[in-house]
Amino acid sequence: ILVIVGDATGHGISSAIITGAATAACDLACNVTQGKLSPSDLLKMMNSAIHETARRQIMMTCGAGLFDPKTRTLTVANAGHHFPYHVRDGQLRPIMVHGQPLGASSGSTYDSTSITYSPNDVFVWFTDGIVECENDRNEQFTEKKLRAVCQRTAAGGARSVRDSVVEAIASFQKPGSQSDDMTLVVASVK
Repeated sequence: ILVIVGDATGHGISSAIITGAATAACDLACNVTQGKLSPSDLLKMMNSAIHETARRQIMMTCGAGLFDPKTRTLTVANAGHHFPYHVRDGQLRPIMVHGQPLGASSGSTYDSTSITYSPNDVFVWFTDGIVECENDRNEQFTEKKLRAVCQRTAAGGARSVRDSVVEAIASFQKPGSQSDDMTLVVASVK
């Protein structure tokens, strides 16, 4: 099971075109390799497409995670994106792996890390719109608040985390102040 979360710089049509190019490159890479592709190689292919398309005018952060149910491992590669979270038994750990944003350099390579997952583990991917949204005092929601919500609600599984984060953002955020898109992907393991 492949999870990809990305965020193009800027707003508007140019960013949407880059997002479309990234999606097409991802789909093509997965189809051509019949799904036998590491997250690192996938990001490298997506980087080539975005670098050629955007010519460093627009870049994209992106995180890729590949769940392997046979080995019960999750392999994660990162292209300048916020680290995803792994919550197990009430303990939250960011899955830290670094890489340049997609489109930053034609020769970018992407390291990966693998972790073994267990029943009831929860994984959270998000874009900066979540942690950078502001309240009426111009304070940001922050990763600290996001981590606290995830940690407090992970025992209830993915839906509990998702619903709690959405509720926390809705009660925190200044009405009508959303200036960036927000993406949240939460997965739990049975």
